[in-house]
Amino acid sequence: LHSRQAIRSAGLFPEDVSRATLEVDRSGLPVSLGDQFFDSAAAADRKGNGIMNGTGGFIPEPSAEIREFLRMCLNREEKDFVQTMKILGEFLYTTNEQMNLTAIKPEGFWSRHVADSLSAALYYRDLFSGGKRICDLGCGAGFPSLVLAAAFPETEFVSVDSTNKKITYVRNAAQETGLKNLQAIHGRGNELSRKEPYKGSFDTVFARAVASADILLREGSLFLKKGASLVIYRTKEQFEEEIPFLKKWKKGTYSATEIFSLPEGAGSRMFLSIKVF
Repeated sequence: LHSRQAIRSAGLFPEDVSRATLEVDRSGLPVSLGDQFFDSAAAADRKGNGIMNGTGGFIPEPSAEIREFLRMCLNREEKDFVQTMKILGEFLYTTNEQMNLTAIKPEGFWSRHVADSLSAALYYRDLFSGGKRICDLGCGAGFPSLVLAAAFPETEFVSVDSTNKKITYVRNAAQETGLKNLQAIHGRGNELSRKEPYKGSFDTVFARAVASADILLREGSLFLKKGASLVIYRTKEQFEEEIPFLKKWKKGTYSATEIFSLPEGAGSRMFLSIKVF
């Protein structure tokens, strides 16, 4: 058996390995990454067929438009962050070859995974100051928490999902990218949020492409410190559908950002912030 590092040292790639078992759920997410061993014939076939891109991997170089957007979100040079994201992207798509983690093609990785996840920093930069603790509720394959943890190493992130196989992937991705400030926890939000050390311990709960605001409040409000906020990634249409509920809700206040465009025509986005009394 060999590690991913050994596979790469030998000039192969993780998608060129065979697995003793392959168990996935209906969405194609892995139960376990499992042990890996070399399949040199498969590796040779893949290289010969030109599946990898011109840089020797799945992930293309970020465009000038993407780099400008990342600098704006980070408020600093993006070089080190980009390198970490390349590692994340390679791990995502090599795993995706066998486990179908994402339907987004590698060409959309920078705009639809990285830029979208990081865009929260455009409006909530103070939430990422040192010492803050942030929960990614219903983290799925780790977006936005893997991206945000790489961008803000002084902030603690806890990724939560009720499906253990998703948590297994996020945990391995964090290890692959060297993230020391992210913990992946398996459990249901409305159960974990009632237990120590999670109850009332987070400065913010983020949720992206998970559920409606009323469900997210039910699942995640107890994670929050007093006066803290649930921040939800939204489109204009999603937000408008939730206005009737928000107007009737009496346990806090809400606000929304302007609508903005993601780079490379990846669509529009806004944020809904709900402060719980």
